[in-house]
Amino acid sequence: MIKNRIPGDMGKYALREISRNKTTTFISSFLLIASGFLDAIGLSLIVPTVNVLVLEDGYSSKGQFVSIIKNAFDILGIPYSLKFFLLAIAAIMLIRSMFIMMQISYSGIIRANYILNMRIKYLDKLKKSSWRYLKSQSQSKLLNITTLEIQRSGTCFLNLQQAIASIGTLIIYLGFLFLISTKMTLFAILSAIFLSLIFSVLLKIARKIGEKEGRAGDSFFKKFTESISLSKYLRAHGKDGIMEDEIHSSLKNLRSIHVKSGVNDAVFLATYEYAFIGFISLGLLIGSQYLNLDGSQLALISLVFYRLFQKTKTAQQHLQFMSKNIPATKYVEEEINNIEKNFQVWGDKEFDIINKSIEFNDLMLKWDGKVILKKVNLKIKPGTINLFLGPSGEGKTTLIDCAAGIIKPESGSVKFDNNDISDFSEKSFKSKISYVDQNATLLNESIINNIKWGSDHISKSEIYKISKDLNIHDKIKSLKNGYNTNVGDRGINLSGGERQRIIITRSLIRKPSILILDEAINQLDSKSKVPILDVLSKLKGKMTIFIISHSDDAIEISDNIFEVSQHSLKRLRKDTNWKNYFKL
Repeated sequence: MIKNRIPGDMGKYALREISRNKTTTFISSFLLIASGFLDAIGLSLIVPTVNVLVLEDGYSSKGQFVSIIKNAFDILGIPYSLKFFLLAIAAIMLIRSMFIMMQISYSGIIRANYILNMRIKYLDKLKKSSWRYLKSQSQSKLLNITTLEIQRSGTCFLNLQQAIASIGTLIIYLGFLFLISTKMTLFAILSAIFLSLIFSVLLKIARKIGEKEGRAGDSFFKKFTESISLSKYLRAHGKDGIMEDEIHSSLKNLRSIHVKSGVNDAVFLATYEYAFIGFISLGLLIGSQYLNLDGSQLALISLVFYRLFQKTKTAQQHLQFMSKNIPATKYVEEEINNIEKNFQVWGDKEFDIINKSIEFNDLMLKWDGKVILKKVNLKIKPGTINLFLGPSGEGKTTLIDCAAGIIKPESGSVKFDNNDISDFSEKSFKSKISYVDQNATLLNESIINNIKWGSDHISKSEIYKISKDLNIHDKIKSLKNGYNTNVGDRGINLSGGERQRIIITRSLIRKPSILILDEAINQLDSKSKVPILDVLSKLKGKMTIFIISHSDDAIEISDNIFEVSQHSLKRLRKDTNWKNYFKL
C-alpha cells in the first residue's frame, strides 16, 4: 500500500499546505535562508583571514573569490586586515544567530497556531455534524484525533516549513560554492542527490511506522476511555486487573512503535555521518589532486561542504519526520471530509415562541437502517404537557429527538406554526429548548456554576426560587460551601436524586419554549418527585412539555398521553386502567 506513494503524497501535501500558508512559509523560509546567506558571507572571510595569518601581503592567494572579497572591502572603505576580518566575522555570525533564534521561535509559534486552528476546525465541524454521525463515533477515536493525531499533523506542518527553509539554504550554499569552484559544486549536487536516493528507503519505513502509531494511539485511547466509563463495574467485580492488562498491552505496543521510530532515526543519523566523512574526503581529494585548489580554498570548501551536508541531512531528516506524520494529516483531513458529508442543514429564520401548534406529518424514523416509527401524524397545542409511554426501544426518545431538531426524519416533516423545523436557524431554535435525560451529568464545577452554565445573565434570586420550588435549595445550603460546593467529576459528590434536581433547575432557568424530560425523574424517590411534578403542573400554558416515562407518575398532570409501540403512535385515554396498563 505504501510503495510508490510517498513522493506523490508528500508532493500533494506540500503544495496544498504551501498554497494555504503562503505568508507563514515565506517568513519561516526567509529567516532561515537569510541566516544561511549570512553564514556564507562569514565563511567567505575565512580565506582572507587565513591569507593574512599565513602570507605577508595578506592577499597573495590565487583565485577569483579572494579578489571579489578584496574589491568588496575596497568599495566599503574597510581596511584589508586581520582585525577587520575578525570583527566582520563576529558581527555577521551574531546577526546570523539572531536570525536563527527568530526562525526557531517563529517555527514554534506556527506549529502551536497550526495545532490550535486544526483543533478548532475539527471541533467546529463536529459540532455541525448530524446526531446520527456523532453517535456512530467512539469517544476514543474523537479523543485520539483531537489530541495525538492533530498534534502529529502540526509536527508534520512544522517539518514541511523546516524542509523548505533548509532546501532554500542549500541553494545559498551551492551558489557560494559555485563562486569558488563550479566543478566542486557539481560534485556536491550529485553527492546530495545520491544520498537522498539512498535514504528514501528510510522514508518508506517512517511512513509505515507513522501509520502503525496512529492505529496504536486509537487502540490505547479506546481501552483508556472504556476503563474510565466502566470503572465502577470493574472495581465492584474485581475485574480492574483485566482492563489494566489491556491498557498495559496497548502502551507496550506504542512503546514498541516508538522504539522502531527511534531506531529508524538512529540509522539515518549514524549512516549519514559516515557518508558525510566519505564524501568530504573524496571532495578534498578531487579538489587537491585534480582541480589544483590551494590550501585556503580547500579549507573554505571543507567548511562549505560541512554546511551543505549538514543542511542536506536536516532537510532529509525533516522529510523523514514528514513521512512519519503524513498518515496523521491524511487521517484528520479524511475525518473532516466525512463530517462535512454528514452536516445537519438549518435555515436562517428566527424561532421565538409557538403560537399555534407542533405538527408531525407522515413521519418515518429509521436508525441504522431499521424502521423505528412510520406514518406518525400528530398535532400538539403549545403550552401542553405531553406524556409518551411504551416499551423500551420502541422509539419514544427518537421521536422526541426529532421534535428537538437533534435528528432528521427519514421522510415526513416536523412543523412549528406551519414552518418546517429545518427553516429555523439552529442557534435560535435550540436556545428555546431545554433537554434533560436520565444520563444527564454535571460539570466538575460548583453547584452555582452548573446551574448558571450557558445562562450567565441569570440572577441568584431566580436560581434560589426555582431551587426552592424543586425542594433542593435547603439541601444545597446545608452543604459546607453551599452553592459554591464543587460537585466533582460528573457530579460524583452528590446523590443521583440531587444531581437530577440540579440539572432540572438548570433547564428551567433558561425559560425554554419546549422542555423535554426523557426519563428524567424515574430514578427519584416518590417524595422527590412531588415538587418536580408540582412545578411542571404550574408551567402549563407557559411552555410545551414532553415527558418520556415508564411509570404513571406524570399521568395526572398530562394533557395528552401517547403510547409508542410496534412502529406506531397512538393516543391513550386519561381514564385508562393504569394499574392494569403498568401491571401494578
